[in-house]
Amino acid sequence: MLNRIVPAPQQWQGTTGTFTLPDTVRVAADEASNSVADTLGAELVEITGISASRSDDSVGSDATVVLSVDAGDPAFRALSDACRAEAYLIRIDDRIELVGASRRGLLWATRSLLQLLTAGEELPRGTVVDWPDYPVRGFLLDVGRRFAHPAFVRDLIRMMSWFKLNMFVVHLNDNEITKDTGRPWGEAQHGFRLRSENPRYAPLASPDGAYTRADWESFEELARRHGSDLVPEIDAPAHARAFIVADPSLGLNDGESDLLDLANPAATEFMRDLVDEFVTWFSGPYFHFGADEYDEQHTELYRDYFNTMAQHVRAKGKVPMAWGSLTKMERGAPPTAYDRDVMICCWNNDWYHPGEAIDHGYRIVNCSDDWLYTVPYPTTTTAPDWTDRPCGRAGSRMSSPADSGSNRVTRRSSALCPRYGMTWYRPTTTNTRSTP
Repeated sequence: MLNRIVPAPQQWQGTTGTFTLPDTVRVAADEASNSVADTLGAELVEITGISASRSDDSVGSDATVVLSVDAGDPAFRALSDACRAEAYLIRIDDRIELVGASRRGLLWATRSLLQLLTAGEELPRGTVVDWPDYPVRGFLLDVGRRFAHPAFVRDLIRMMSWFKLNMFVVHLNDNEITKDTGRPWGEAQHGFRLRSENPRYAPLASPDGAYTRADWESFEELARRHGSDLVPEIDAPAHARAFIVADPSLGLNDGESDLLDLANPAATEFMRDLVDEFVTWFSGPYFHFGADEYDEQHTELYRDYFNTMAQHVRAKGKVPMAWGSLTKMERGAPPTAYDRDVMICCWNNDWYHPGEAIDHGYRIVNCSDDWLYTVPYPTTTTAPDWTDRPCGRAGSRMSSPADSGSNRVTRRSSALCPRYGMTWYRPTTTNTRSTP
């Protein structure tokens, strides 16, 4: 039965006998656990059909399941700070006790309990103690190239919680690349997926789908309840076709490009203003400003842009994130004079090797394209139809962008960072494995 828990728990100490959940469950929670208890009660009904009600007191003398947050529980004392942050335990005896070292740890305890209950209401007596091996375990969804219905995004947030993933990056703008498709820039598909009411920015919203503020706030609220940091990504100065179409003067080659012209101060000013417009939508701690795959002939302009955006994002109260690009942008030379207070997403070893990024003092997240990308490739020489129907329509739990005729999904031992696709596999991780 323990093999139902995903990921497999770190420790299990069994005793004798079993405990069977009654037809009606009483749930007790301390003040710090109330929202988790509400979520557990609703999902108990959904997953098992067992009805649940709240106990009148936090001690739960009449309760079947008792929830609490206690970072000082003896089970957690031997753990390092990194491990303890999301640790939890489940004690199954004459009732079930769930203890988290934090609210998020307690939430993971409820996921494991629900997973156990998928095998039935009779549970082995004993104690589970569990903690994560990596402090960041996440997923990135590219909605820039292919829109995902809001209902699909909400389903995905719930699904991530089931697997105890704690970071969800939403890649909000992108475009096809003409060298890949053979079409001119004027015909290149592009997308920006936030819909502002501000007349200056409203035209940026893609007609085939964009999220309103109400949509985004529903993602934020659900992510908070389900243990995930929601990370918006607005990518520039490359992959910026949506902005150049709105104002061709912002682009290189007289707008025939997806690269911003960083020699034009208006380009960087536009991106700062764009952050200002939408940052009030974002309640999470992180903001990803992209910064990948710019023209290597413009190193100094790129460096100035990277530093300006990192400082601007921090000034807005967010932790800046960016794609690793510094090896190529500096043509192999040590990247001096770059802002180091940025979390780097290492996606390609040639663009910026994670070992180099660590040596240069950066915190990194592993998003290796060799291991973690899922990309739909065409099976013929015909350019893929980037304007195919949106994935993840309302009511669907999972849809693939490659289920339409000539496209197929190539899964490169795939996992987490599907910047071109919609399917998802293994989680991304930080560079350091936590040790107890």
